[in-house]
Amino acid sequence: MLKADSLPSNVILVNEDYPIDCTQYVSLLDPNQTQYSVDGYEKSFEEQAAPEAGSPTSDKSLQLKSTKSRKWDDPPEKQTPSRTQSQSQRIILNEDAVSPPGVWLLRTDTAEPGLVQSPQRISPPLNVLGSPRNSLKGDVSLQTSFSGSGDALDEMIEEAKRLKDLPLDDDEDEDCNRLSSSEADGPDDSGGFDMERSPTRAPKAKRKYREKGVANQENFSCMTGGTGHAVESNPNGITISILQEMADYYARIKDIWRPLAYRKAIGTLKKQTAKITTYDEAIQLQWVGHRLAEKIQEIGLTNRLRRLDNAKLEPNDIILQKFVKVYDAGVDQAYKWIQAGHKTLDDLRAHGKLTRNQRIGLEHYDDFNTRIPREQVTSLGDVVKKAVAALDPEVQAIIGGSYRRGADTSGDIDFIITKPGTSSSHELVPFLGALVDRLTRNGFLVATLAEPRTGEGSKWHGACVLPGNPIWRRIDFLVVPEEELGAALIYFTGDDIFNRSMRLLSSRKGMRLNQRGLYKDVMRGPGRVKLNEGTLVEGADERKIFEILKLPYRPPEQRICH
Repeated sequence: MLKADSLPSNVILVNEDYPIDCTQYVSLLDPNQTQYSVDGYEKSFEEQAAPEAGSPTSDKSLQLKSTKSRKWDDPPEKQTPSRTQSQSQRIILNEDAVSPPGVWLLRTDTAEPGLVQSPQRISPPLNVLGSPRNSLKGDVSLQTSFSGSGDALDEMIEEAKRLKDLPLDDDEDEDCNRLSSSEADGPDDSGGFDMERSPTRAPKAKRKYREKGVANQENFSCMTGGTGHAVESNPNGITISILQEMADYYARIKDIWRPLAYRKAIGTLKKQTAKITTYDEAIQLQWVGHRLAEKIQEIGLTNRLRRLDNAKLEPNDIILQKFVKVYDAGVDQAYKWIQAGHKTLDDLRAHGKLTRNQRIGLEHYDDFNTRIPREQVTSLGDVVKKAVAALDPEVQAIIGGSYRRGADTSGDIDFIITKPGTSSSHELVPFLGALVDRLTRNGFLVATLAEPRTGEGSKWHGACVLPGNPIWRRIDFLVVPEEELGAALIYFTGDDIFNRSMRLLSSRKGMRLNQRGLYKDVMRGPGRVKLNEGTLVEGADERKIFEILKLPYRPPEQRICH
C-alpha cells in the first residue's frame, strides 16, 4: 500500500486498536507492544540501537535517553494498563510539558508520588508529519530516581514549560474562559455566552476580585463604553497592533471566543498612558488573564510575539486570508477551495466552483475589500435618502454601523428604514421593494445579492455605485417598525462587544435584549433553552432601554469597546 521498503525511523506502524486504547486509557501507550502490531509487518529488532558500553544502569532509576525507538531490555510483564485499573494509578504523558525528541516525560498520579511499580515508556507526541512537537539540538539524557522526591524530573518538566517557540495550540482557552468575572454567562439567542472556568490557573499577582451579579454592574463594558481612539501617542501601540493581528488570525480560523478576548484586552490597553512591559503590570488590567499577560510582557520587551510569527508561517493562512474576503465565502468555503488545490484568485476565476454571489464578489474583489471614506458614505446616503423622501416623506432612512459610531471609514453601508406608526416589519416590505426598484432604475443599485422572500424577511443586500465613481460598494437595507426602532438602533450600531455586554447585563437582570426589544419574564429550561418570548418592556425608544437597565446613555460614538 505504501510502496516503500521500510518506514522512516520516526514513524511507527500500529493497528486500529492503538488509538482506541489510548482514548480508553487517556494515555499515550507504548506502540511497540505485540497487540498493536500489523499483520505482515515486522520491525527488525537488530535495527534498534544497542546500549552503549559502560552506560550507567540502576534498578532504582528510570533511564530516559535520546535514542531511536529503543525497547526495554526487560519489558514489564504488563505494559498496557488493565481495563479495571484505576486511572489515578496509570502513568500518563505529562500534558503540561513539551518533550524534546527522544525524551519521555512521565507523570504518575498514584497516592504515593514518585513510586512507579511498572514503568512504561511513552513515545513523545507526534504531529501529523510524524515528527516530534518540538525540536532541540543535541542529545539529552536524563536519569531520575523515583524513590526520592523526583526533583530532577520536575526540573526537566519546568525547563520544557519554558519553551515557547511552538505552533499555535489551545493554551489561550483560559483567557477566553475568564474574559470577565461578570460577563461569562450564556449562551442564548440574545448574544450571551457561557464558558466554564478553567479548573487550574497559573499563579498571578494579587488583583481585585470581581464578584458576579448585578451588584457588580460597573464591570460591564456598556457602563463605560469607549471612543475607540487610543490616547494620543499611546505607548502600547505596538502591543495593540500585534494583539489585533492575533485576533484577526483567530477570526479567520473561525475561533469563537479568542478574538473577543483579544479585542477586550486591546480596548483596555488603549486607555493606558504608560507602556505595559511586565506580567505583573498586565495582569492587573481589566480583561487580561494569565496567558494574555504573558504575551503582553513578551511584546513589551521584544516588540514581537513568537506565537504570531508561528501563525504567519502556516502555509495555508495567506491563501485563506485572500479567499475569505470573497463575498459570500466563509471560512468553510475557503478551506474547500484550498483542499481542491486552488491557491490564487486567478485559480478560483478559472476553475473554482462559485455561486452567483461569489462570482460577483470575485469580480469586484478589490472594490468590496476597500474601506469607504466617511464623506463617501455620506454622499451615498444622500442618494438613498432623496429616493426615500420621494417615495414617502414619512419614512426615515438612518445609516447605522460604524458610520453611526463616527468611524472615519466603513466596510459597507447599513441602512435602517422605518416609519412612524408601524408595528411590524411586514408593513414596510412593499416600500422596500419600491425603493430598490427606483434605485436600480436610476443606476445607483448595480447588483442584488440577497432579497426578502415573498411574504417574509426584512433585509435586502446588494451593491451600489456613487454617480461618477465606478467603484462598487456593499449596501444593506433593513426595514424596522417604529415599535422596534430603539432596540434595532442599539443592535445595528454596535460595536459587538458593547452590544454583547448590554444583552448579558439584561440577562443578569432576568430580562432579554435583542434587535426587537427588551423583554421581561423570560422563562428558560435546562441548558438555558428559551421556553417563552417574555413580555415586551421597551423597544421603540433607545434611551429608555438604557434607563430600564440602569445604564448611563452612551451616544453611538462612545460605544466602541475594542
